Amino acid sequence: MTATASAASEAPYRVEYERLPEPWWMPWLFWAWVAIAVPYVPWRIYATNWANWSGPLLLASELFAIMLAALFLGTAQQIHMPIHRPTDLTRWVVDCLIPTHLEPADVIECTVIAALKVHGIREVIVLANFERPEVRAVCERLRVRYLPRGSNEHAKAGNLNTGLAHSDAAFLLHLDADYIVRPEILQRVMGWFDDPTVAFVQGPQTYYNHDSFVFRTFRRIRAGWSEQTMFYQVIQPSKNRWNAACFVGSCAVMRRAALDSIGGFATGTVTEDIHTSLRIHAKGWSSVYTNEPVAYGMEAPSFKEFYNQRRRWAAGAATIGFRSADSPLRIPGLTLMQRINYFNSIITHAQGPLRAAFTFAPMLCLLTFAVPIHINVAWFIVVSLGFSTYSAALGWIYSRGAMHFIHNEAYLYANHPGMSMGMAGLFKVRREFVSSRKTGKRTERTWVRWYLWLLATAMLATGGYGLALILAGNRSTAVLLATVFIAMNEFFLLWFLIPLIRYEHRGRHAPPPAYHTLTGEDRYRYVMGFYDGRYVMPSGIMVDRPVKTSRIRPGRRPGWVQTRVFTYEPGKPESLEPETATAT
Repeated sequence: MTATASAASEAPYRVEYERLPEPWWMPWLFWAWVAIAVPYVPWRIYATNWANWSGPLLLASELFAIMLAALFLGTAQQIHMPIHRPTDLTRWVVDCLIPTHLEPADVIECTVIAALKVHGIREVIVLANFERPEVRAVCERLRVRYLPRGSNEHAKAGNLNTGLAHSDAAFLLHLDADYIVRPEILQRVMGWFDDPTVAFVQGPQTYYNHDSFVFRTFRRIRAGWSEQTMFYQVIQPSKNRWNAACFVGSCAVMRRAALDSIGGFATGTVTEDIHTSLRIHAKGWSSVYTNEPVAYGMEAPSFKEFYNQRRRWAAGAATIGFRSADSPLRIPGLTLMQRINYFNSIITHAQGPLRAAFTFAPMLCLLTFAVPIHINVAWFIVVSLGFSTYSAALGWIYSRGAMHFIHNEAYLYANHPGMSMGMAGLFKVRREFVSSRKTGKRTERTWVRWYLWLLATAMLATGGYGLALILAGNRSTAVLLATVFIAMNEFFLLWFLIPLIRYEHRGRHAPPPAYHTLTGEDRYRYVMGFYDGRYVMPSGIMVDRPVKTSRIRPGRRPGWVQTRVFTYEPGKPESLEPETATAT
């Protein structure tokens, strides 16, 4: 017993995880779904009208949707969170790399100020493609190193690899140029690096510009939902179980030895983050994801930037998944579940054509009176609608409270142009990196915005045509079904477009948010105070406010941290009062 205990004490540390408690019946719901899906798929193929163009199109779209559901439900069975391990920061040598492109100097300044306040950071290095005098002036004033490399080769990955070549630190904190990092980040994450297999620890991307149109009210919390809520609160934590958590480009601490083992940050794609973590996992390294907010960045300020960013993600995913030698379908070294998790992350960005098919098919069916099935329509509706309803309900349960069905569907419909255009990565490797601008006008000219409005108008016209046919006595099943689906699509699209108009209108007529009026140290203190429950006046006076937090609730939401929202308008001190919303 003594020898065994001694051997156990000498065994290397491994990261320990806590499985969040969930209702016992959750796995059984998934296996019930599988039992239904197995006979449903061949029945759906049999029901298809192969003699009409609409039959194979809708069948392919539905099978793709079933595959996405199976990937999500199969990989998100359990939520595993790492157990915190205290550490002595004097043991570690950590440098901070901040890659920049064309971000405003005041945004970079606040990021550098926050990085300098991190406990345990040895040096902050600001990276750039080309010389920018205004950024150099900021770096010289704050006494940090500025490294313009004189080239934009390999875009962001090339920038980061330049930083690697100019740092000898064993660990690197990676921050995008707009992220205000918390000072205790290293105290929270470095203990996990006692596990010699850990290559990186990734935190969530949390945003402080809650006035962006990507945020919606959820559970009576203003800005309580965003398009990425599901990914950072459910999908990434579930990947811990399979050692498949992705590097997402910022808010991460990385082990230099792991990067050296793969030749540095991956090049050749515009999504160097997931590409890099894919190579790292293939080399046998492990990763850790924590959903504790460690830094706060800025979401897209306009729909144009939203579209550009989502198109880049889709293009990078298509390139990695189907054109790269590092595709999770063929790269050696990954486990089966790692392959499935990476494939899930990549194929999710291919939903654009799926949404386009669900959008245009009902309109075309109504105009051509095409019928996509050849069996009894009433029976088809009962079976298909029943399976779809169960799938949607199960997706909501497995979201652990992070899903708002209407918001999710609305943003998927609005995002389908970007994801569809990104599929060009299947045919051409997109190497040009277009960084998202974090400041600017809310209203910017873009063809996508007009396309969505034309699409909404077309759906309104065809829906009206279908209603006219019904009122005229044509109550055929094809007309009824097409009209109902057109109305549903119109509802989801307008759910996105109308708030977007209001958001753009406020940008033209309302005063700017508080963070726009603050720079440097003032903006840093404002953001930290916002999340710590203290509001920062422009004068620097701190006003203590309570923070509403929600505990981890089994089967609901894993580790959500919800805060009171504070607004500020010059000359209106009453606007300092917090929202009356409370977390439920």
